[in-house]
Amino acid sequence: MKRSKTIAVYLLGTFSQIVSVCLLFFFLNHFSVHSSLLTVLGIIVGGISSALWGIIVASHYFHIHFKKIVKDFFNIHISYKHYLLSFFLIILDFSFLMFGGKIIEFSWYLPFLMFFKFIVFGGIEEIGW
Repeated sequence: MKRSKTIAVYLLGTFSQIVSVCLLFFFLNHFSVHSSLLTVLGIIVGGISSALWGIIVASHYFHIHFKKIVKDFFNIHISYKHYLLSFFLIILDFSFLMFGGKIIEFSWYLPFLMFFKFIVFGGIEEIGW
């Protein structure tokens, strides 16, 4: 299959999944249907769209088995210091919950911390892209 068609299938699937989840939640909010479980499920289904469609395209068009994709995803050769750093950054990221769930004042270091965290962690969408 041509590369351009593969990219088109991936992008169409990814964005159609995101748009369909957004439309579903728009109509649910319009009809006053609110649920914490639905919100979490919407974030999960919409958030994994690029990874899911990356796996679908890789297995269907490039004949890469799902087992190999999962093995490559978890085959990380990183020092334990990086895991400790990521754990520390997660603690810093959610530490405001210990103070009643509210951020009382804006900290000067927060944008730098978030920028560093986003670069280090990346995200699950890296499977797709």
